[in-house]
Amino acid sequence: MNPNNLVLEHLHHVEHIAKKHIRRMPPSTSLDELISDGYLGLVGVAQRFDPKRGNKFLTYAGPRIIGAIFDGCRERYKHYSHLANDPEIELEANADAPSLEPEGIAIRNSVCAEVQKALAALPKLEREVAILCDIEGYSQSQVGKRYGKSKAWAYLVHRRAREMLRKRLEPLRNCV
Repeated sequence: MNPNNLVLEHLHHVEHIAKKHIRRMPPSTSLDELISDGYLGLVGVAQRFDPKRGNKFLTYAGPRIIGAIFDGCRERYKHYSHLANDPEIELEANADAPSLEPEGIAIRNSVCAEVQKALAALPKLEREVAILCDIEGYSQSQVGKRYGKSKAWAYLVHRRAREMLRKRLEPLRNCV
């Protein structure tokens, strides 16, 4: 099938995926930005899709469109990441914030300890991928290359790791 026809047939899927994932983005992210990133991903996927492999187009394209949306968002906001390590900016940002009471500090420390335990309990591969993507800020394509695999492989391992973490940390939702 012609890549242009694939793109035209599946534009509405990009919009659906973007709407589904906007709640996971920084508040300043617009839906139009996500849709634009998704369209770029769709075009790339349509050019590489090989129907002879027996996959349905959406099965092949879905994770790659989601990855393109997250990569685009990560790219837009990466130039702000250095601010997180600047103590002066942190002091300015927190100057008017109320300080935590001892109970709040204890809860925060307890939650951090539980997250560390949950990460430590993950299988080695899932733990490494989760740390690389969620803590160290690597993109899924960078993680895939690091392991000699594809971006789609990294996406699947990362999704599996997040599901495992979500299940382990579910009891904390009622405590906080």
